[in-house]
Amino acid sequence: EVEVRCPVLRYDVYLKTRWGTHEFLNSSQVGVNSLLVPAETRSSRATSAQIHVVSPIGLQSSPGETTIFDAVALVSDVEFAEEPDDGSDANELDLRGVVSWIPPPNASVVDSYRVYLSSDSSGTNRSLIHGDIPFGTNQMEVPSGT
Repeated sequence: EVEVRCPVLRYDVYLKTRWGTHEFLNSSQVGVNSLLVPAETRSSRATSAQIHVVSPIGLQSSPGETTIFDAVALVSDVEFAEEPDDGSDANELDLRGVVSWIPPPNASVVDSYRVYLSSDSSGTNRSLIHGDIPFGTNQMEVPSGT
């Protein structure tokens, strides 16, 4: 009996749809057991993620697989209360104040919030100004200079 050892080079992660098609998502290094999925990843058709071992002889034919659970929970009544300029800021285009919101009705799927600034309500030119605000917090101070 011959034992063949082949080193693992990386892990490739694919999204699998209910129709059985696969879309490459990302790769992960050996020793890393998690993978960040970008916020704008289209997963509406994906039902599971498959993790393939990649070695010098190729892609593993029997990948590990896990079901994807993706939930949407939208806040409402978002308001921005601008604080008056205290004279320390020379740029009149800077924002400073407090943004607040009402939690979503299905808050059981919320772990944290992220606050973005954009040039319109569709999210054009969206920029993260604060991430991972703990659930239960319903407002955030927008720092001077934003």
